[in-house]
Amino acid sequence: MFAAAGVATLQADLQRVRVLHVLRGLLLRIARRSGTLKRPLCEIYQKQICFAVPGRVPPDLYTDQEEINVALKMTAREVDGVTVIAMDGRIVLGEESNALREKVKSLIAEGKKKIVLNMDNITFIDSAGLGTLVSAHHSAKAQGSSLRLCHLGTKFTEVLQITKLMTIFDVYNTEAEAVASFSK
Repeated sequence: MFAAAGVATLQADLQRVRVLHVLRGLLLRIARRSGTLKRPLCEIYQKQICFAVPGRVPPDLYTDQEEINVALKMTAREVDGVTVIAMDGRIVLGEESNALREKVKSLIAEGKKKIVLNMDNITFIDSAGLGTLVSAHHSAKAQGSSLRLCHLGTKFTEVLQITKLMTIFDVYNTEAEAVASFSK
C-alpha cells in the first residue's frame, strides 16, 4: 500500500513539473511578443530548470524578431561504422525532446549499436532535455547499444557534473575521440 501511495505521489509531482514547463513556455511567448523580455526568462523565474549555454547563444536571442519555436535539427551520418547525430538548436520540453527520443529509438530499431550525439551546436537545454538524454542512454543500453556524447562545452559539462549525470554518460571532447572510443 505504501509503495502504491509513493508512486501516485511521484506521478502527481511529475505532472506538476510538466505543467510548470508549459506555463514557462507560455510566459516566454507572451513576454517576447509584448517586448517586455530583456533578459532570459530562466534568470527571472526558474534558474533551477533552465541551462543556457554561454557563448553559443545568438546575440539577438531576446529580440522580437526571434522565431518562437526553434526546432532541433538533427543530421545523422555514418563514420567508421558509428552513427553520428549532429544536433543544432535546443533540447527542450516538447517537440524537440520528443524528436530526439524518437531519433534514437529509430536508430536502435534499425540495429545501430554505436551512436554518438554531437552537442556542438546545442544552444540551450532544460531539465526535460536532460531527462531525454538520460532516457536515450538507458534505452540504448537496454537494447545492447552504446550512446556517447561529444562537444559538450564547459557550461553543459558543469551541469552534468552538478546533477551527477557525468557518471552516466561517456563524454568526449571531440567527435573523432568519441568515434575512436568504439574501436578500443
